Order: sequence, then C-alpha cells, then structure tokens
Amino acid sequence: MALSRTAPSYIELLEAAGFTPFLVDSDENLLKMLAKKRGNVILVSRENALYLNRKLKLNLKFKFLDIQGLPGFDLYLCFAKKYPGAETLRTNFNEGLKRIKADGTYDAIHNKYR
Repeated sequence: MALSRTAPSYIELLEAAGFTPFLVDSDENLLKMLAKKRGNVILVSRENALYLNRKLKLNLKFKFLDIQGLPGFDLYLCFAKKYPGAETLRTNFNEGLKRIKADGTYDAIHNKYR
C-alpha cells in the first residue's frame, strides 16, 4: 500500500493490518503511480483523489473503501498574526463559512468532489 509522506502516522496501523506500506512524495504521485499500474491500493482522501484524477486527466476508475478505526484529521486555515488585517480576515472567513453551511453551499461543494 502506498501513501503520501503527509500521512506517516498511519504506517504502524497499516503494518499491523498486514500491509507493507511505502511513502511517496504527494497524493498526485500516488494517482500517477496507479495510472502506471505501479500499485493497486493507495491511502488518500476520496475528495482529493477525485479532484486530482480530473486535474491530471488520468481517467482512473476508483473503488473507495472506508477504513474503520483509522484516525482522521482536521483541516485548518491559518492566518499570520503579523499580517495586516488578519483578525478581520479570520472574522470574515468564519462568518462566510457559517453562511454557506446554513444555506447548503458547503455541502454542495463537498458533494461535487465525492
């Protein structure tokens, strides 16, 4: 099983499950590896795999498996405190996020990449 260097914390879990994982430099390289038939199982988020497949025009067909018990991770948007107007940017972002979650736009965006 191949996974991106951004997910090394999964190595012990995968080894315990009987896989022999190896790391590659990026999720893009994971998909390119599949396209060249240099592997058949990768660990990548569904949304990112679908997005990169379109972006790279690989036309891969996927079968996604949800892995129970595999720890997930949260994503964050960071604003540098030294950046002029960072607090205003953060406030505006949070307000916009609340609005698009409330009106269904947030879910529509996620569904587009599923």
